[in-house]
Amino acid sequence: MEELISILKEQVKSYEQLLELAKKKQQALIGNDIEVLDNLNKEEHGVILGATKLEKKRLEVIKAMAGIFGKGIESWTLKEMTEKAPEPFQGPLSEVYQELNSVVEQLQKINQENSSLIEQALKIVDFTINTITRTEREVVYPEKDSKNVKPVSRIFDSKV
Repeated sequence: MEELISILKEQVKSYEQLLELAKKKQQALIGNDIEVLDNLNKEEHGVILGATKLEKKRLEVIKAMAGIFGKGIESWTLKEMTEKAPEPFQGPLSEVYQELNSVVEQLQKINQENSSLIEQALKIVDFTINTITRTEREVVYPEKDSKNVKPVSRIFDSKV
């Protein structure tokens, strides 16, 4: 049980690192700083790999604990494990559960905000591309037999 608590504490640290990176990514998205965003994504990838290794270790420890708690332990949530743990471990396990839950909620919130920022940026890019391509089509391909062709204002002058 002590090993499980230790692994969970390490996982909390990993998620806290991911939270800090997500906050930095949000600032990079707002500032439209693609280079910083790329570097943060690379750093995030390394943290995620570490968190994946910790998760594998956690699952191994839980499988080993099946002899004590029974075979159904693999499907227990952390909250259920906290409630069913022996008395000396309930407090520390509950504390780690609350920390982990709090960090994950914050991370989900920031990631949702970042997703919204990315969607807004994509809409702007899509609008810009549509505006440019629409204008080009209207100038380059006027309707046949059109005698009253109105000049269309263009964002870019692409004379060849």
